[in-house]
Amino acid sequence: MPEPRTKPSFSLILRVGGTLLALGLMGWLLVRQQADIRQAVSEMDAAHFWGAFGLIMLSRLFVTLRWHVLVRGAGAEIPFLHTLRLTFAGLFAANFLPTTVGGDLVRLAGIISAGYGAAVGTATLVMDRLVGMAGMALLAPFGAAHVFGWGAVSASAALSFPQRLVNRVRKALRRLLEILKEWVKRPQAPLASLVFTFAHMGVWFASMAVLLDGLNEDMPYFLIASLWSLVYFVSQIPISINGLGLQELSITYIFATFGGISPHSSLVMGLVFRVMVTLASLPGALFVGQLLPQARAQANSEIQP
Repeated sequence: MPEPRTKPSFSLILRVGGTLLALGLMGWLLVRQQADIRQAVSEMDAAHFWGAFGLIMLSRLFVTLRWHVLVRGAGAEIPFLHTLRLTFAGLFAANFLPTTVGGDLVRLAGIISAGYGAAVGTATLVMDRLVGMAGMALLAPFGAAHVFGWGAVSASAALSFPQRLVNRVRKALRRLLEILKEWVKRPQAPLASLVFTFAHMGVWFASMAVLLDGLNEDMPYFLIASLWSLVYFVSQIPISINGLGLQELSITYIFATFGGISPHSSLVMGLVFRVMVTLASLPGALFVGQLLPQARAQANSEIQP
């Protein structure tokens, strides 16, 4: 007897529809500004491209270290190279497997298969996500201040800023404090993780600065960082698959409107940055195949009623 087909959830339909809409809008922008975009791409030299890519790869190392110190702090004697393999497998899954099997599930499956237990895997993954979000949340007020003006980041400005984003930042910080209470006996791990988050953010923003320089655009480093924090939280809104299209459109609008660069340069930066991040995750293809069956099983267990 054939198994009954499950209907796609509203969340999945929303994400697919949002992704298609965002990609359609991005395609329209590409056609509309194709001459300027073609000229901007032709002017970017290999040194800027590969320099930015090298910084992105370095940021992947700091992201790995951020999670590694948390796993070790939870009592798992995991070798760094194993954490590195799991991190890249998760990055690859996040970029190429837009299904219920996301990057975190792949990493969780790797932790479980290595014998460290689901509790350790879940706790460290939650903490890893929250520490990364907290780093961006610290910059978000500066981005909002630049958008609305330093004297208007409360009251009317807070009302005009998308309330959903404000709530996500507030919820992330509150959840981080709750999780930190569980790590109070071993504070070295989350503190070291936060240090690696700042290191990741530092080179991440530097890669954007290199890209903009290659496009003959000038933007102060701290302005890049503060505006990206807004892009980050916009991309977290669950209306597209892995932020595809939504992130690029956010970069185009926010960096052009509030960063003072041309719309075609901001669009090129968004597209090139997406390509670089995707390329940086390709080493994970070497490891993700072994973890997929376990990750799918974990995903199925989580969605079972």
